[in-house]
Amino acid sequence: MFNGYQSQTHPGIMPSFDELAARHRRDAADDAESGSFAAEHRLTRILDSIGWRAASDESSEEVAKYLAQIVGACVAGHRDLERLRTDLATCLWQYADHLDGSIAPREDWDPAAARIVELYVATEDPDLR
Repeated sequence: MFNGYQSQTHPGIMPSFDELAARHRRDAADDAESGSFAAEHRLTRILDSIGWRAASDESSEEVAKYLAQIVGACVAGHRDLERLRTDLATCLWQYADHLDGSIAPREDWDPAAARIVELYVATEDPDLR
């Protein structure tokens, strides 16, 4: 949780791997057609919608690049949704600002990671604000 954000979903409920892989394939097809990075753009909008800018000085665009790589590693490699959520939460935790010198546990980022996966799979052209 950061800045009052709480997942809209139960932490144990995630889209299926097949749904994630289908979204990733659609983004890859969009990349081939447009020469852009659809997953990164989608993840940037998702980060903005869940309040990332309040959690870090690191831009949503920069963090989205790493998140897209993590999603790609899941789809093309390990295929483990629990590991995906953990890897996403770890990335968010690493890039979050720790202004008072304290550091929240990585697990505090699990709800945000679950929401990112949910929105990534569920949205065609997200207007997530």
